[in-house]
Amino acid sequence: MAELAEPRVYSCRHCRNRVCLHDDIISKAFQGRNGCAFLSSHAMNITTGAKEDRQFMTGLHTVADIHCRDCREVLGWKYERAYEESQKYKEGKFIFEKDKIVQKNSREMAELVGPRVYSCRHCRNHVCLHDDIISKAFQVNNFTQGRIIYFLFLGHY
Repeated sequence: MAELAEPRVYSCRHCRNRVCLHDDIISKAFQGRNGCAFLSSHAMNITTGAKEDRQFMTGLHTVADIHCRDCREVLGWKYERAYEESQKYKEGKFIFEKDKIVQKNSREMAELVGPRVYSCRHCRNHVCLHDDIISKAFQVNNFTQGRIIYFLFLGHY
């Protein structure tokens, strides 16, 4: 089965420093100071500010602002403590404000990260470029390991 060779990442909109993996996003249904925000289980290349109590719509929380390690831009906050029992799942998690980050391998960033490449899961050999895929709708059953998905792609890679 083929998979993307590079993980999808989110970066600081200001300096393009990598701050979060797409796979670590738990929810995109959160509200930041200035609009939509993402809840993430992990963060990288950030620093945290001082802890402070803030009242949110979901109750009182102890949080610390998170800053990009390179440019010091405030990207969101880290939940240090939730006082409501129903909000405890947020502890240790991060809020990234959508208008402060950019998905690193989106079309506007393609020239910085190069083409997206599908690779063999077992040996990591490159199989095809993402732009060469015509359809992902082809499936066959594998008798030993569930299903294998076949891509129809242009064969000039």
